[in-house]
Amino acid sequence: DGTAPTGWPGDYRATILRPNGPSATVWSPMTNPVTKGNLVDTFATTFAPGVIYFAGFTATVGGTVAAVKVKVAANLTGKINAYLYSSASNNPSALLATATESTNPAAGTITLSFGSAVTLTRDAGYWIAIHSNASVSLLGTATNGGDGRSQTVSYISGPPASASAGNNNTVPFMSVDITPINWTLLADDTHDGLSTYIFSPNVADEELL
Repeated sequence: DGTAPTGWPGDYRATILRPNGPSATVWSPMTNPVTKGNLVDTFATTFAPGVIYFAGFTATVGGTVAAVKVKVAANLTGKINAYLYSSASNNPSALLATATESTNPAAGTITLSFGSAVTLTRDAGYWIAIHSNASVSLLGTATNGGDGRSQTVSYISGPPASASAGNNNTVPFMSVDITPINWTLLADDTHDGLSTYIFSPNVADEELL
């Protein structure tokens, strides 16, 4: 009736959307893209074979990452792969995931997928990396705010379990999508309006929409 509530001062109230049946799909996760490198599609840099190029980032949300995307500026005759590392003292540390390599990719955006999604912790540091067995022209930049690292490792050897990388600000365009696991970051795009509102006057009880 528009009157200010008086029965529950100080009580925290929230609503949660619930499906109207066991098979209903209500929650649709939003992705949080993390990009490193130059976003201008006309700027390309040639990256050397047998060198792992790292770009650091901080996970803005807790969630999962399933792949790394890179933009190949010209057709590549060779192989390219991506890795995910943890961070320690602002440097790449332990290998967390290795993607499935791409062979002879054409120019354009390529997705290098991990065998299974990797869970990231909110506000923790991570490093995404690319590695190729041939010179590859990728969209990139000559400066990246100190977030670039590189390590010489033959491609056939694969990624080291523990990185030992030095500073390198030439970082290609790389992107990951973090799919949140926190419900507060989920979008309701298929709610059908058939759920009911459940109210309880008791403090600490859950109220549902």
